[in-house]
Amino acid sequence: DGIYYIKDPNESRLFVLPTARSLKRNSGYLSVTELFFPIAAFGIANYVTIAGGISLIPFSNTQLLYVNAKVTPVQTKNADVAAGYMYMNVTSKNAEGISIPYAVGTFGTKNASLTTGFGIGFSKNNSSNPILLLGGEVRAANKIKFITENWIFTEKKDNYNFSFVGVRFFGAKLAADFALIYIWGIKSSNSWPMIPYVSFTYNLDLE
Repeated sequence: DGIYYIKDPNESRLFVLPTARSLKRNSGYLSVTELFFPIAAFGIANYVTIAGGISLIPFSNTQLLYVNAKVTPVQTKNADVAAGYMYMNVTSKNAEGISIPYAVGTFGTKNASLTTGFGIGFSKNNSSNPILLLGGEVRAANKIKFITENWIFTEKKDNYNFSFVGVRFFGAKLAADFALIYIWGIKSSNSWPMIPYVSFTYNLDLE
């Protein structure tokens, strides 16, 4: 309709977990979440996205390592389907890491989309029931998008689910995410039972 919309430079992820959309060839980003969790990511051949980082928590002898590799073989105008592998561990001696193979699909337009997926966590001697992802994005203005991201754990014992609800402000290179996290299943006497989430991202053109 003759209106120019800026593309969301971070459409390859919701707040924390990935969408099915891939970073394009020779593009990437540098991101920092909650001040102490940096991430670097880049795209390969329009179909592969590699991301990872290590926490920088002051005065701590243990830091968190995290890596994510995602392949998006299906890319159409209104649907993307991907499969990936996440790995998390801590730097403590003899720590046992967690591997999460996953599948995810994103359906809809650049202005409104739904993301669904699932993953299974594996450690050295254990595996989890499926972990479900349900997320959505709606563009509210040229540079503003509302986002929700929900983690649903299907384990029956000690079952806590996480919901993120917030907003993304973005330009061609910079983006800022602000959300509130609610943990389902935890009884709290606090009058404000939500955790603030803040993330800033600078997007790179590596060509």
